[in-house]
Amino acid sequence: MWMGEVARVVGSCGRTLEHMPGASWSQHLLTFKSGKGAIFESLLAPKAISDQPFFTIQGTLGEIVMDGFGGGCRLYTQGPGGEAVVTELCKEGWDAGYTGEYADFADAVLQGRPTLSPASEALADLQ
Repeated sequence: MWMGEVARVVGSCGRTLEHMPGASWSQHLLTFKSGKGAIFESLLAPKAISDQPFFTIQGTLGEIVMDGFGGGCRLYTQGPGGEAVVTELCKEGWDAGYTGEYADFADAVLQGRPTLSPASEALADLQ
């Protein structure tokens, strides 16, 4: 882990989507054994909200921003003259990680064979 083992967590969570079991928002402060700290926030919005990054990681040397549904990832650092430097790390969308699953499902439908992973595995992810 970047900051070491978590020593303590304090936070709160709740529900924004009544039809969905479990927490749909959370805010937590993490204290690491290394003495460093972090903030974890998550939100499943019940209505339309602005396009927000899926993840932002901030540190002493800069910031990494992983965009939302539009995709992309950028690194923000400081140049030698103090100017902001933005480096694009990738342009893929969040759904690129599902490419193998899409292909497996399409092959199963077109070839009439079972998927490589059973439906019970996907169901377990939702519980």
